[in-house]
Amino acid sequence: MRKRTLGVPEQLTSQESQIVRQAVAGRSNPEIAAALFLSPRTVEWHLRKVFGKLGISSRRELAAALRDQ
Repeated sequence: MRKRTLGVPEQLTSQESQIVRQAVAGRSNPEIAAALFLSPRTVEWHLRKVFGKLGISSRRELAAALRDQ
């Protein structure tokens, strides 16, 4: 388990990064799930975690949040 440090944003896991790249490309959760052999609910769960890590609340904010990181 990784330790969290105050003031330092959490890094995305490799699976979260794969999901985010596909979401930014405009793919839907079912499309991402099929490509990565996951369920759409698992993709949704990972995206919610990513939103929390990046401090955003929607897919529309993903690309900008990644650029600002």
